[in-house]
Amino acid sequence: WVGVLLLVGAWPVARLPPPAENFPLGGYVSIFLILMGVTLLSPLFLRKLNVLFRAPGLALFGVPGQLAADNFARAPVRTAVPVSALSIGVTMAVTLACFIGSFERSADRWITQSIPADLFVTSSARLGGVQNQPLQASVKAELEALSDDIELVDPVRMMQHDVLGLRAFIIALTAEVHASRGNPLILEGALPTRAQREAGAVVLSENLARRRALHPGSTFQIQTPTGERTYTVAAVIVDYTSDQGSVVMDRAIFEAHFKNDQVDTFHVYLRDPLKLEQTRRVITEKLGDKYNLFVLSNAELRAEARKLLSSAFSITYAMEVVAVMLALLGIINTLLAAVLDRTREIGLLRAIGADRGHVMKLFTAEAFFIGLTGSALGLLVGGVVGYVVTKIVGVQGTGWNFPFEYPWATAVQMLVVSTGCALVAGLYPARRAARLDVVEALAYE
Repeated sequence: WVGVLLLVGAWPVARLPPPAENFPLGGYVSIFLILMGVTLLSPLFLRKLNVLFRAPGLALFGVPGQLAADNFARAPVRTAVPVSALSIGVTMAVTLACFIGSFERSADRWITQSIPADLFVTSSARLGGVQNQPLQASVKAELEALSDDIELVDPVRMMQHDVLGLRAFIIALTAEVHASRGNPLILEGALPTRAQREAGAVVLSENLARRRALHPGSTFQIQTPTGERTYTVAAVIVDYTSDQGSVVMDRAIFEAHFKNDQVDTFHVYLRDPLKLEQTRRVITEKLGDKYNLFVLSNAELRAEARKLLSSAFSITYAMEVVAVMLALLGIINTLLAAVLDRTREIGLLRAIGADRGHVMKLFTAEAFFIGLTGSALGLLVGGVVGYVVTKIVGVQGTGWNFPFEYPWATAVQMLVVSTGCALVAGLYPARRAARLDVVEALAYE
């Protein structure tokens, strides 16, 4: 009943508003309640699995497999420990795959639709941190004059600035190019017209809008070098430039308000995308050394983004491996304890005709069923926890609302790998059981 209560209470707890900005306490507690609820209910669940496992056990392992299925239900509390441990390890893997996969696919769609330039030209000289040294706006004219294959060059400035108490990015670009060449994912409102832009209309990223409860028509102030300016929200779009948020405005308005005409990246659009490498070579040869330029293609930009994501989450992958390894050690420990508890039973089986191979199959089949059950349970719970992490913890923590996608490929991989590892983990206890002396086993108390 406690397990049921924890599961029932998980969803309303997850929906609690965060007590502090970027601290989704309700989501964290909800995940704990789900894991504890499933763990407490697992013995009841395991008691019913002998009926389900008897036929597969007989088909895969013969009579010892059928006996293993019955033993699986005889001690559900003991078996629940390694099953729960393995399920939590698999849950971690699936949850992480849910979040990262949803973010990667959403970010890839954003780059493809919102940043469709063929080439990105920036300075390779670092100022510090992740920011590059800005370039002068005059480079635009030199780029346009390099080749007839260059159709359009859009100078983009991304400057960190205090916006409503957040260290957000001000993104200055040519609004007409952004609207016609890009395909920004608009969540609310519409892209502003020229007249609206001149009146102070801007576009906000969804995370900034969500954190400060702003919607189309809302106004807010930003302190600029020309004094405090009031801006109106025209649209809210999907944008992953910064976890603090971003404000997208027309470059002409930005230059007038912030007295800054520097450029971080030139977005280069080509008439013929097939001439990408040729055009990149021309830019590098003519202007590369002069301005210390670095030229990146759209495909390379997406690949670099995926690489950064993999690096950011690398430590969590190590945590997954540790969790699964601990679960496998738990399987070995549980089966070794079972060998001690059932020493006399093993002796009786040997006395009535079971050979060492039958005993090995008996314990190997139990390990297989533990691995299969823990993996399957982890795939199910991982989907639920992954949804909570993606749609509640992620939204409250970052402001980004990614479309949830279940990682089917990862799920199949974890099912096969975890079950196979559990089967291997059961070999040592199975061998110990098979090597017991029959007479000593019968006399064991």
